[in-house]
Amino acid sequence: KIRGRRYIRGWLVLVLLTAFFLAWIAYRLLLKPTWPNLFPIVGELIDLGEAASAFTLVFLWIGLWWRHHNPAEKPLRVKQVSVEKLYQLSPKNFEKYVATLFRQKGYIVALRG
Repeated sequence: KIRGRRYIRGWLVLVLLTAFFLAWIAYRLLLKPTWPNLFPIVGELIDLGEAASAFTLVFLWIGLWWRHHNPAEKPLRVKQVSVEKLYQLSPKNFEKYVATLFRQKGYIVALRG
């Protein structure tokens, strides 16, 4: 499982944003302020912002949940080889070594030789 500062900070930011959003919704529903209705456009923009915020928060929660339950694959570890050893490799072994390096960077590699 992923346990780094960025990971925990992501959860913290999302929890704080969700708490702020829920506090805002509670304020709007419980206190029923009249100031949003002073100008019709203000009320519409607030409703639009609330809908967009709700959609975004749901999307972020799903993404973070997905990331938590499906962590990225561990990168392949390749031993570093000196230049002399690279020259000593056969063409086939050199191709395998370079393919492993490219896979480590995220490329899809097909061996030809």
